[in-house]
Amino acid sequence: ESRFKMYARLYNQITHKYRVTGFDVSEKLNKNILILMDEPEAYLHPEWQRTLITDLVDFFNKYFGEYNVQLIITSNTPFLISDMPRKNIILLEKEKKTGNVKVRDELLDRSFGQNIHTLLKESFFMKSTIGEYASNKINEVIIALKPIEKNDENNEWIYPTVNQIVEKLDVEHIEDVENMIELIGEPVLR
Repeated sequence: ESRFKMYARLYNQITHKYRVTGFDVSEKLNKNILILMDEPEAYLHPEWQRTLITDLVDFFNKYFGEYNVQLIITSNTPFLISDMPRKNIILLEKEKKTGNVKVRDELLDRSFGQNIHTLLKESFFMKSTIGEYASNKINEVIIALKPIEKNDENNEWIYPTVNQIVEKLDVEHIEDVENMIELIGEPVLR
């Protein structure tokens, strides 16, 4: 529904004839159309976000192919950036102390066809691409399993006992820890 509304609204706004000072503006327009879109991906399913640029290009080619259409889009999603050449992107960041907005072009090397996770982490100022709750739980398991100390005599690590691990993670059995680890979706982390 939100996609349909967006395209219907675009079509209506471009084709609608406005009356200004007694003459029909649409008849006086040249062949240039400038479209400003603020976060058009909002409320769209991730797959629709991923295909939005293609869909917009197809839409404008089909209904307004005889016009020169320029799109200026603001976005907070890497899906759109992955479809844009680097030269067509301006990254903005709001400074925490002053509230001023500054251009941060150095944060993005390449964008076109870039991995979306890389864009999320590098260009969208995110600390991680894993949910915070999951990250905290995984870190708890890592800390519980870490070596306690290094034995100076034989240069070997001393690991916590099963009871120490169970106690540290506040679970009843070591199987509960194994189940936690098995839940982790990222194979490298698991």
